[in-house]
Amino acid sequence: MPLEKELGSTLAEYTDLAQGQITLALLDSAPGAAFDPHGLLLVDAGGKADALAKQIAATKAKLAEKAKPHKIQTREGVEFLTIGQKKAAGKAGAAGEVHLCQAGSLLLVGDHLPTLEKMVARQKAGAAAGAGVGENLRFAPRQAAQFADALCYGWVDCEPLVRALVEALSKNLPPPSPENPMAIQPAKIVHALGLNGLKAISLSVRTSPEGGLVEIFLDVPADGRRGLFNLAGAQGDASPPAFVGANVSKFGRWRQDLPRFWNNLTGMANEISPLVGTMIGFFETSVREKNPGFNLQTQLIANLGDDVVLIEQTPRGGSKLEDLLTSNAIFLVGSAKPEAVLQAARVLMGASGQAPQTSEVEGRTIHSFGGTGAEAGDKPQGGIHLVSTGSHLAIATDLAALQTYLKGPKEASKALKDLPGLAEAAQKVGGMNTGSFGYENQREVVRGLWQTLQKNPDLIKNFSGLGGAGKKVGADLAWIDLAALPPFEKVDRYFHFWVYAVKTSPEGFQIRYYGPTPPALLKK
Repeated sequence: MPLEKELGSTLAEYTDLAQGQITLALLDSAPGAAFDPHGLLLVDAGGKADALAKQIAATKAKLAEKAKPHKIQTREGVEFLTIGQKKAAGKAGAAGEVHLCQAGSLLLVGDHLPTLEKMVARQKAGAAAGAGVGENLRFAPRQAAQFADALCYGWVDCEPLVRALVEALSKNLPPPSPENPMAIQPAKIVHALGLNGLKAISLSVRTSPEGGLVEIFLDVPADGRRGLFNLAGAQGDASPPAFVGANVSKFGRWRQDLPRFWNNLTGMANEISPLVGTMIGFFETSVREKNPGFNLQTQLIANLGDDVVLIEQTPRGGSKLEDLLTSNAIFLVGSAKPEAVLQAARVLMGASGQAPQTSEVEGRTIHSFGGTGAEAGDKPQGGIHLVSTGSHLAIATDLAALQTYLKGPKEASKALKDLPGLAEAAQKVGGMNTGSFGYENQREVVRGLWQTLQKNPDLIKNFSGLGGAGKKVGADLAWIDLAALPPFEKVDRYFHFWVYAVKTSPEGFQIRYYGPTPPALLKK
């Protein structure tokens, strides 16, 4: 930024004067024409308006003293300070000009002088300035429902962004040939994905002594919903089943009509390019070479249910970095005929010619494909492991984790659904009947990371040397001494859990994350 480059000053010298709100905006300087966005920073200095004026005067004095390029212009009684020089046409990476001014107690900073002039004119006009963003038909409902008591919030009008995306892609990609049905057509892709139906995105953050809430809202009206937004699940019970123990580090449940999901997904992909359908057909034909009676739609897709569950145990926190990166997640895919789904999955997995290894746990047969040790007759590590559980097909890449899950929780262990505080936290995100609900035990996730870092004190030093001799990757982090980390028990009081839920309505999709304050930190 010219302010820092030319004077050694920082933007914080101005933002530290804030007594009210700080606003960042990206504005289209010419709505209706080619998309031409410009940035704007607005800081309300409140009772520090005089200090703000002194700071601007000091900046002007420094510019004059150091003979740095700048200019001062007065428009409608307001002085605009321009720092730097205009970018040369086609010169990438140049800093360009930055303009700033003071209007009453407000500091305005931007990269486009006409935009700043319009903002100053609106500020002076007050109510006579006409409709602003608060009267926008997309913004106003979110202001009332989401932003009113938020600590901070953001709102994006997506319609001009989607139009600009299509225009940019169309301009930079070669024009599609009418003779080539597989050619990339940006407008067609955007339409198939349903991005035309995304009107706006809202984000808000709220905090209270009891916890913190983050909310994201995708403004996608039901009457224009298609593509990606047609893949969303339906309302339904997404609470933790009784077999999920409270000792899991992560849990997620998604209620979705899976045959419908598959048909919508492949329909969207085929609309983008007919090549997708051709590839699926080619793969199914290759499978039939060894299994003549196989039919993907009737033997697999039609037998899928409306339930997907994710369970992940506490990270191992081993002595190797690979222990941290290895996922022990188990996916449970609901089905009224899980054995039929398992058989179809075995056919697909065996299309490469590799026969599965089998092992027995609690009367159930695990079918393992691939993974190290498979050929030697050892228990496979990695790979894909499948087993029918009676109501779901369980899928995992960690055999040990799957075996532990099949053995079930210990008699004295609690169920996740009975975890103290979970039901109350769930209500903050809309409950467990929204069709999508999740939980993460931050304490156990961080514990695994913490223990791995303790056992690998040279991890950051080794990472910094990945660029080869004499090279560094990113910032110099060698000063960090992982060996000095205290036992995790000294800091675990600062971690708790968080939950999330996705709720679908005729207006769009509400995504909420809530983290209750750790009990040890609650003020009594």
